[in-house]
Amino acid sequence: MAQKKAPPLWVYVATDGTACKIGVAFSPERRVATLQVGNPRRIRLCAMWRTKHPDIAFCVEQIALRACGRHSCSGEWVSAPPVAVQRLVDWVTRNLGKTQVRNPAGMREVQLAMLLERILAMSGNLIVERFLA
Repeated sequence: MAQKKAPPLWVYVATDGTACKIGVAFSPERRVATLQVGNPRRIRLCAMWRTKHPDIAFCVEQIALRACGRHSCSGEWVSAPPVAVQRLVDWVTRNLGKTQVRNPAGMREVQLAMLLERILAMSGNLIVERFLA
């Protein structure tokens, strides 16, 4: 009997007009609806990226959040314009595939930091602040 294939996991960016959330969900639309409960500001989905494997989605999320550094305001929320956060997540998504990550689920904090450094080094003169400035 064939094993059921897991549904795709998405990395998404949503905003409430004052901050952006970088997250992972099977259904970003449903996740945004859940986030809306109890939030007086309207939350809208800005962008989403389908990943080939759930571990990759979580890795992209963690690297993007870590790259935001001083722009982090609370958990997975970032104080930066939505278009800048979208560009950053898109860039991390595209560059993560070039690093040949073998087991992103087993990565620890130090390994994520080293992977982020490697991705940033691959970018030449491109720095994260260009996205979030």
